[in-house]
Amino acid sequence: MERSDDLINTFIEEAREHLPIIEAGLLALEHKPDDHALLNELFRSVHTIKGGAGFFGLGNIGLLTHSMENVFSQARDGKLLLSHVQIDVLLASLDRLVQMIDDSANSNNIAVDVPCQQLNALVDSANQASTVLVQDTQDDDDGITLFENNHQAERIAINQGHDLETLEQYSLEQQAADETGEYYQDDLVISFIEEARDCAARIESCLLTLEDNPCDIQTINELFRHVHTIKGGAGFLRLQKIAHLTHIIEDILSLAKNANLILEKHYIDTLLEAYDVLIQLIAQYNDDAAIDIHPLCQRLLALTQAGPLEHDEPVLEERPAPAAIVITAPEDPGNEHDGALLGRHNETEESIRVHVKRLNKLIDLAGELVLVRNQIFRVCEPLISQTNGLKVVLHNFNRITSEMQEEIMSTRMQPVGVIFNRFPRLIRQLENDLHKQLELVTEGADVELDKTIIESLTDPVT
Repeated sequence: MERSDDLINTFIEEAREHLPIIEAGLLALEHKPDDHALLNELFRSVHTIKGGAGFFGLGNIGLLTHSMENVFSQARDGKLLLSHVQIDVLLASLDRLVQMIDDSANSNNIAVDVPCQQLNALVDSANQASTVLVQDTQDDDDGITLFENNHQAERIAINQGHDLETLEQYSLEQQAADETGEYYQDDLVISFIEEARDCAARIESCLLTLEDNPCDIQTINELFRHVHTIKGGAGFLRLQKIAHLTHIIEDILSLAKNANLILEKHYIDTLLEAYDVLIQLIAQYNDDAAIDIHPLCQRLLALTQAGPLEHDEPVLEERPAPAAIVITAPEDPGNEHDGALLGRHNETEESIRVHVKRLNKLIDLAGELVLVRNQIFRVCEPLISQTNGLKVVLHNFNRITSEMQEEIMSTRMQPVGVIFNRFPRLIRQLENDLHKQLELVTEGADVELDKTIIESLTDPVT
């Protein structure tokens, strides 16, 4: 399969958005190693990069993120407490990941053996030192008993900087969280549902495009990627029906990608039915017991039984994908989904993707509109006293033009705090080098500047 440079660039942009989140999460986790929300966020960011890397054949990025993912998985399961030493290893691995993301074309030539071995050693030590929790059935109470670990496990726990009492308490909390459903972090689920809704809208668009051009490999790849994204998030959050349905859809698209299946009309019809059910599952993610996906899954599985094409396969054509950036719109508190079913019509979304050229053109037009406004004012100024209502009209025109220009220009604004996101890591390194405790205080991080200015300031400041 030929890789689209535009799609890879989009993946790299998304990966770069996750990198500062991972670094900030690791630094915060060093002070709160039992913060389940942080662990889930770190796991999800690394998992997202790993999934994209696998899709585009970036093997070394995939290997490194897989090893990092295993460490976070052990931490989420209560088998590993991330102390200073473990965070050092993860930060060093993150540095290597940043290097590969910045040079993705040559990432497979960048060695990851050492960081992967270090990460795997953490996983191995966690397996050796993991605590065994069982229900105490011999006593009248319903307490949890912590079995005694062997001396090797005790030494590993102590070497990691944790006493056994802390290890026991952490394991008990993790077990209780799993049993009461607290494993599902509300903010994480909400974030996934928002992302899934965005992907679902694109899935429908891709399916309708493929109905007219079933051999459009670019659209098939895009469709596969959106389905894979939903499947990965659903699997992580244990939303079993969504994960199962998207897995089967992914199998069908995999056949189409490899030219073993042509998405003819009856395939598209069935996939659109699956899309409808997927929308219902996303909307009712917290109460999907009434949604029976078994008959649909059986029909989808029947579609995967088609044998490989032998003759006269149509040539799958590549279609260039335009570069895009994400613009975040202000939240509308009055627009709540409340679990309502999403239709096939476009819904109001919190963010949309806008082509860079279109955004720049919009900014240029706003500037020209201001110039035209000034010309109109000069022409109409002598007529204000002679024409009733003209002054009010010009006032409203001036107000609307100014507000429009401000809103359009704000699409390029970013908080200046992004410049200082690298400082916590630098402060941490200084603490280690100087053996002192340092505190970083920043003010005015929410002040916004134009994206070009932010980019110009980043390198000199950091």
